[in-house]
Amino acid sequence: MNTNYISRALCFHGQPMQKIWDDERGAGDIQRCGVPAHPDYSIYQERQKHFTFQDRAKRLKLHQFFARKATDLYDSELTSTVVEPNKIIENEQYIASLPPYELFVNRNKDKQKRCRCILKNINSGDIIYCMATKPTTNMVKPLCTGEPMVRYLNDLPIKAYLTKSELDGNGKPRVFNKNDIVRCEVLEISVDAERIYLTLESMNEKNKNITLGVITYEELPKYYRNIDENKLEKFEDYMLKSKEFLNPNYDMLYEINGLDVNETYTFMTSLKHQFPRDEYAKELRRTQASKWAFHSVAEGIEHFKNGNHVEAFQCLNKALTIDPRNVEGLVARGALYANKGSFLKAVDDFEKALKLNTYHVNARKYMGETLVALGRRYEDENRIKDATKAYQDCLNIIPNHEQARLSLEAIQQRTGSQYIENLTQLQGSEITFSLLLIRKILMYKRVWFVCCVCKGEEEDTLEREKMSVPNSSSDDGSTSSDSGSETEHTGKFIYWTRFK
Repeated sequence: MNTNYISRALCFHGQPMQKIWDDERGAGDIQRCGVPAHPDYSIYQERQKHFTFQDRAKRLKLHQFFARKATDLYDSELTSTVVEPNKIIENEQYIASLPPYELFVNRNKDKQKRCRCILKNINSGDIIYCMATKPTTNMVKPLCTGEPMVRYLNDLPIKAYLTKSELDGNGKPRVFNKNDIVRCEVLEISVDAERIYLTLESMNEKNKNITLGVITYEELPKYYRNIDENKLEKFEDYMLKSKEFLNPNYDMLYEINGLDVNETYTFMTSLKHQFPRDEYAKELRRTQASKWAFHSVAEGIEHFKNGNHVEAFQCLNKALTIDPRNVEGLVARGALYANKGSFLKAVDDFEKALKLNTYHVNARKYMGETLVALGRRYEDENRIKDATKAYQDCLNIIPNHEQARLSLEAIQQRTGSQYIENLTQLQGSEITFSLLLIRKILMYKRVWFVCCVCKGEEEDTLEREKMSVPNSSSDDGSTSSDSGSETEHTGKFIYWTRFK
C-alpha cells in the first residue's frame, strides 16, 4: 500500500483512525506498511476543536470504512500520474477554454474569503498577468493567473508589487506606462496581508521558455480574453458553446494522464472487470424508459377499446415520447390511425414497428389490412399506379392475402382490356404494325402473346395462329367465335399470335 497516502490520512483523522485500524487489521499493521510509529497528527489536532458529539458515530463509521477497504483505497498502483503543465499547453487546442467558475457565482458575498482561498492555491513560480496602475511605485493590478491554473483576479483587492527591474518583451530595461500589461512570476505570497511579490526575472526552471515582461493584449490567456463582465452568460451556456466540449477527445486526456482507454478504473477490486452490456447506463435507461412507457401504452389501448380516441392518442404519444422504440405503442397508434382513416400515418407506424420486430404478428396483420384499404382509396381516386404498389406491398408482407391478390388481378385485367380497346381505335393510316406485350391476361397467365393490328388487305410474314379473344376480356365490343374466327373492327383484324 502507498505509505504516503496512509500517513496523510492519519494526519487528518488522527489517533481515532489509528485505533480502529489496529482493531480491524491487527496491532502494528500500520508500521508494517512503512508508516512511522509516531505519525504527524497536526491537522487532526487543529480540526478536533470544532468536532461535535453528534458527529461521533459518523466519524466512527468513516474510519471503519477506511480500515476495511485499505487495500483498495491505498493501493500503490492507483497513484495518479502527475500531469506536466508544458504537455497540457502543447495540447491547448483540445482543451476547453472556459472562464473560471467563480465568475458565475455570487462573487460579492464573501470576497475576502474567496481572495484568501485563491492566494492559498497560488505558489511561487506560478505565472500571473498584471496591469501597471502606478508605474512609479512598481505597483500592479493582478488580472489573472497563467494556464493551466485558471483564476480571475481582476475583481479582488490583492496588492501586487514588482521587486525586480522592469523588462520589456525583448528583455531590455524600460519604464512602464500606465495600463501596460505585464507577464510576471510569483516570488512570494502573504495570505494574511493579501499581498503578492512578483518578479520579471525567471527564477523557476519550469518558466525558462516563457518570456516575462510587457506583452500585448492578444498574449493574455484565451479564457481571460473571452470574459465580458457585462455579458456574462450561464456557465453551462459557455460550456455548450465550446467546440472542445462537443468533441472532448477523451482518448488524448487518457494518454496525457498515463491511462489506458480500454481499462476500467475503480477503487473497488470487485469492480475491476468488464461489465455485461445490459448493465451499462444506456441499456439501463432504455429498459427503464420501456417499462415506464408500458403503463401509458396499456392506458392508451384501454381508451382505444372504449372508443375514447382523443385520450388514446394522448397516452400513446406520451409513451412514444418516453420510448420511441416501443413496438406495442407503435402498433397501437398505427391501428388507431387506420381506424380514423389516416392510412399513411398508420403505415408509417407499422413500418417502424416491423423494423424493430420483423415477426410481430399484429403489426404484420394490421399492416396488410391497412395497405388494402389504402389501395382501394387510390382506386377510387383513379390512382391506379399507387393502388398497384399498395396491393403489391401487402403481398410482400403477407403473400397469401386473398383480397390484395384479387384486387391486383382485377387492376391488371382492366388495364389489359383498356389496351385492346385503344388498339381497335387506331387509324390504318397511322400505324401498319404494332406489337404489344400483355402479361397474364385472364386464363393465359403463363403465356406471352403478341397482338398484331393490320389492315385487312395486308399480309403479315409471321406465322399466325388465329385465336378468338376470350369473352371475359371482350371489353372492346368485339364478337368472338369458338372456332377461333377473325373479328373485324372497321376494316382491321386482330390476331392473337403465340410468341414462340
